[in-house]
Amino acid sequence: MTGGSVGGCGLERNADVDSRGLAGGPGGVLVPLRPYPSRMGMSRLDTMWIDETDYDAALAEIDRLMGVGMGTPESDRLEVLVTLVEKYESAHWSIDAPDPIAAIQHVMEARGLRQRDLAALIGSQSHASEVLRRRRPLSLAMIRVLATEWSVPAEVLVREYELAGG
Repeated sequence: MTGGSVGGCGLERNADVDSRGLAGGPGGVLVPLRPYPSRMGMSRLDTMWIDETDYDAALAEIDRLMGVGMGTPESDRLEVLVTLVEKYESAHWSIDAPDPIAAIQHVMEARGLRQRDLAALIGSQSHASEVLRRRRPLSLAMIRVLATEWSVPAEVLVREYELAGG
């Protein structure tokens, strides 16, 4: 079937297409076609669903299309595939930001820092120990100095986390 819109998914039908709006690419790989703007001026890629098989095929097709020239049908296809893969990955494998203490511990481990290095930043050895053992919450002053001196994102440090025994 050729020409027209594919099942309301916001994709242009310009080749043989299956029921999901995917066209046969090289080697039989199914790939999305060029998106067109919806009535609201936005692409309707958010209505496209792919499964694990389509995801694997899309990754292989992205690999094949890397380095194509801009403004070509292949670059359009690459852009659509990358968008679909990003949506699929965020829906299936989203990664939450770490809690503040885990982020601090990660930075310390990655940079070979010790509790005494944290103590030097936040004021005392006992405060550093209490923070790392989750017995003391991070204060605004601690968050500011960690964000500035160790480049730990403030948006991670301000997240709520459970204190020990509470």
